[in-house]
Amino acid sequence: METQFITDIKGHKTKAIISIEDYNHFIKLLEEEDCKLYDEAKKDVHEKTYTLEEVAEDIGYEL
Repeated sequence: METQFITDIKGHKTKAIISIEDYNHFIKLLEEEDCKLYDEAKKDVHEKTYTLEEVAEDIGYEL
Protein backbone atom coordinates (compact mmCIF):
# COMPACT_ATOMS: atom_id res chain seq x y z
CA MET A 1 0.00 0.00 0.00
CA GLU A 2 1.42 3.33 -1.07
CA THR A 3 0.01 6.31 0.80
CA GLN A 4 0.63 9.96 0.05
CA PHE A 5 0.01 12.65 2.63
CA ILE A 6 -1.12 16.23 2.41
CA THR A 7 0.36 18.46 5.09
CA ASP A 8 -0.51 21.84 6.48
CA ILE A 9 1.88 24.76 6.47
CA LYS A 10 3.55 23.44 9.65
CA GLY A 11 4.15 20.02 8.13
CA HIS A 12 1.42 18.22 10.09
CA LYS A 13 -0.29 15.46 8.13
CA THR A 14 -3.90 16.48 7.55
CA LYS A 15 -5.05 14.14 4.80
CA ALA A 16 -4.05 10.84 3.24
CA ILE A 17 -4.33 9.76 -0.39
CA ILE A 18 -4.71 6.02 -0.95
CA SER A 19 -5.25 3.93 -4.05
CA ILE A 20 -8.78 3.07 -5.12
CA GLU A 21 -7.98 -0.60 -4.49
CA ASP A 22 -7.03 0.16 -0.88
CA TYR A 23 -10.09 2.37 -0.49
CA ASN A 24 -12.40 -0.41 -1.74
CA HIS A 25 -10.66 -2.90 0.55
CA PHE A 26 -11.19 -0.65 3.59
CA ILE A 27 -14.83 -0.04 2.66
CA LYS A 28 -15.41 -3.79 2.38
CA LEU A 29 -13.83 -4.37 5.80
CA LEU A 30 -15.94 -1.62 7.35
CA GLU A 31 -19.14 -2.99 5.80
CA GLU A 32 -18.35 -6.48 7.09
CA GLU A 33 -17.68 -5.10 10.57
CA ASP A 34 -20.88 -3.05 10.41
CA CYS A 35 -22.91 -6.15 9.52
CA LYS A 36 -21.30 -8.12 12.32
CA LEU A 37 -22.05 -5.39 14.87
CA TYR A 38 -25.63 -5.11 13.61
CA ASP A 39 -26.14 -8.86 13.99
CA GLU A 40 -24.72 -8.73 17.53
CA ALA A 41 -26.93 -5.78 18.42
CA LYS A 42 -30.02 -7.60 17.15
CA LYS A 43 -29.27 -10.44 19.57
CA ASP A 44 -29.27 -7.98 22.47
CA VAL A 45 -32.64 -6.44 21.66
CA HIS A 46 -35.28 -7.32 24.18
CA GLU A 47 -38.75 -8.19 23.02
CA LYS A 48 -40.11 -4.92 24.40
CA THR A 49 -39.65 -1.91 22.14
CA TYR A 50 -40.36 1.71 22.97
CA THR A 51 -41.82 4.52 20.92
CA LEU A 52 -40.15 7.91 20.72
CA GLU A 53 -42.97 9.33 22.81
CA GLU A 54 -42.43 6.73 25.57
CA VAL A 55 -38.71 7.42 25.72
CA ALA A 56 -39.24 11.19 25.72
CA GLU A 57 -41.75 10.90 28.57
CA ASP A 58 -39.44 8.59 30.50
CA ILE A 59 -36.56 11.08 30.40
CA GLY A 60 -38.79 14.11 30.91
CA TYR A 61 -38.35 15.54 27.43
CA GLU A 62 -41.28 17.34 25.86
CA LEU A 63 -41.81 16.67 22.17
